[in-house]
Amino acid sequence: MGDTFARLGRVALSQGAVIDASGDGGGVVHIRAGRLLVDGSTILANNQGMRDGTGFGIDLGIKEDIVITNGTFITSDSKGAGRARDLRLTGSSVHMDNAVIGSRPLASGDGGTVLVQVGTLTLTGGAQIDSSSSGAGRGGN
Repeated sequence: MGDTFARLGRVALSQGAVIDASGDGGGVVHIRAGRLLVDGSTILANNQGMRDGTGFGIDLGIKEDIVITNGTFITSDSKGAGRARDLRLTGSSVHMDNAVIGSRPLASGDGGTVLVQVGTLTLTGGAQIDSSSSGAGRGGN
């Protein structure tokens, strides 16, 4: 991440906030910030259709710390026959507590790749980074 990230401020989602770019082939959510807090909220770019998703569905590029807590879900799941899009989380540190990030196959489509590029990763309270399969599709990477 270049110098442009150093000038970005803090993004906070809380109190049940929802960003939902789901659809046939999955949508795209890009967030660039200095810091990110997602507390009891949801970010979705799920594939709900037949078309395969390509590229990143969720791409979070954060300069400093990322805090994901209190039942937050950040997913680019496959809920149909199409492949899920990928999910990328980049930052200096990530703290997850009672939260899930993932790209999972929940139906016949395959899951996507989950890429976490951070200096420090802390998972507490049952937090998960998940690409496992609970449907007919194959789990992602």
